[in-house]
Amino acid sequence: MIIRRRHKKMSKEAGFLIYCMERYRHFKGLSGSEVADLFESCKVDEYIMKYFESLHTMGEQYIIKDIMQLDKVNYKVIQESSTAVQAFINGELDVVGTSDTNWGKTITAAGDSQEMTVPSSAPDFFMFNLKNEYLSNTKIRQALSIAFDRQEMVDTLRDGMSVPIYSMMPDTMKVGDKTYTELVDGKNYFVTQMQEEYTDPKALLQEGLAELGKSTDPSQMTIRYASRGTSELSKKIGEWMKQVWEEKLGINVQIDMMEWNIMWDKIDAGDYDIACGGWGPYYNEPSALLQLFEPVNGYFNADKTGWNNEDSQKFTELLNQAKDVIDDKEKVEIYLQAEQLVVGNALIAPMYLEASPTYVKNHVKNYYVTTNGLVDFSQVSVEN
Repeated sequence: MIIRRRHKKMSKEAGFLIYCMERYRHFKGLSGSEVADLFESCKVDEYIMKYFESLHTMGEQYIIKDIMQLDKVNYKVIQESSTAVQAFINGELDVVGTSDTNWGKTITAAGDSQEMTVPSSAPDFFMFNLKNEYLSNTKIRQALSIAFDRQEMVDTLRDGMSVPIYSMMPDTMKVGDKTYTELVDGKNYFVTQMQEEYTDPKALLQEGLAELGKSTDPSQMTIRYASRGTSELSKKIGEWMKQVWEEKLGINVQIDMMEWNIMWDKIDAGDYDIACGGWGPYYNEPSALLQLFEPVNGYFNADKTGWNNEDSQKFTELLNQAKDVIDDKEKVEIYLQAEQLVVGNALIAPMYLEASPTYVKNHVKNYYVTTNGLVDFSQVSVEN
């Protein structure tokens, strides 16, 4: 008996992709692995497969021109925002981002660029250290979370260049083909729910003080706030939160101004009461943010947050359970329970997503800003 191996026929799209890669390799003088890495990183392979019907009828020279219009992208690291904006105005940069409204007006007045504003996918939030006796109480943390108006915060401190959030998950976060928020029908807006349930944050705080056996006089409670750097914005946030918490809750807030790296050292050592954190997820799925607070292996683990109780144990169980679930609806319900423990029980207090404008010169075509900061350069071109 002779057994012949049956070869699976390659699709015409895959064959065309290989042809394009080979011709591009020859045209640019690159190695096969270099072309493969380039096509993957710039998503050219996806583009060719998607538009096969149009591309395969074009001549070779047009295909090469169409699939890769840029030879090189130069990134410049400029520490000072004003220096970067000035370089953009002088024509030394094609793209720049700034949250400074005055610089924004100057750029717009020049009339040679477009403004694009897309909220990021990286939430900023206040972190509460449960090693502090007061902050070990859930009701006290909840009172601190609901006491401030996030929209007012954004309007006052960020010139409207941020989007207030009431969940730790951006609305663009997905599970399968749908957003997490859609799948849970908005039940992840835990801050909103708490603000509706507890209309008097001070009374809630006093309940927490009573549970601790403390005096219910809030003026006897002092909390330290570690600033995230010494920038003008960091100073404004610290001063604004001090005023709000002291006026709404009657407590005392001590602002500890410190450099950005010092604050993170303090968090690593668990040496803070309240600090300002934030994180950009590496992938667009709720576990990318939830796993940060896993008590043992998370970036913000129990050593940093003091979160080592029944809630944290339940949280770990939920994350492990979700790993084995395939059904999207079942998975999001598990994620929702986990987020309830982090946001609903106020381990953190979500604040906002940054939405600072990006300015792109008019001669740059097909440059689009995304929520995760990534840019598909395969379709970007620069006109002379």
